Amino acid sequence: MRAQEQGSGGCSEDLNIQRPHANHKKMGEQPCANAEVDPCPFEITEPTVLHKGEWLITRRVNWKQLKSGKTGTWEIAARPLRATKAEVQGVDIIATLSRGGKKYFVLVKQFRIPVNAWCLEFPAGLIDPNETVEESAIRELNEETGFVASRVLGRTRGSQPLDPGLTDDSVQFVMVEIDGDAPENANPKQKLDEAESIDVILVECDKLLSYLREHESKYQIEAMLYTFAIGHAMSQSAVFPTLNGVPKSC
Repeated sequence: MRAQEQGSGGCSEDLNIQRPHANHKKMGEQPCANAEVDPCPFEITEPTVLHKGEWLITRRVNWKQLKSGKTGTWEIAARPLRATKAEVQGVDIIATLSRGGKKYFVLVKQFRIPVNAWCLEFPAGLIDPNETVEESAIRELNEETGFVASRVLGRTRGSQPLDPGLTDDSVQFVMVEIDGDAPENANPKQKLDEAESIDVILVECDKLLSYLREHESKYQIEAMLYTFAIGHAMSQSAVFPTLNGVPKSC
């Protein structure tokens, strides 16, 4: 709540509401990641590690809501931190491939052990030490699909959380183009790890959403990919897409 300040046309905080300064931090309390933008509504303690594995850590934190005084606990899944040049641990690649006058989105069908199922996804992976986000995207695209990127169009900034109610895992998105008619992409060869089982799928740009809907009963579709496909269709048709309202152009 804001109250107008007497003697001026400005506004000031209601003095009955005490909000912590952006740098406010009590003993054992974690600072809010973006407190300089919006004050943190919680006090959160340093986490207690419940489990630490090679690729996964689970933690528990205690929280207190500043406004109501209510308290509770939250359990969090996290990746062990890796030293990288990037702000995030992973990268997702939105790649288009041009071949024979047609344009395709490059997807992967990957068997995911946690869900015990084949999933349709964007190519993606973890950023290696000393890699930039763009370098990681080019490498991961080549390893998972065999394709060599022709051009990096751009990337997102900041941190895009994957499932912020469960984990602090986050990525950035990199958009790339692939010349499918180039000699280096004539016979692409994947470079997969032993724990990876990945098939490459090319979907014409104007058929992405319809392709996912045709296959949603066969495979699990990564939420980011499905969200992208719906947004892509909406941007083309200016209406919420239906089974018969698939966009006509890429």
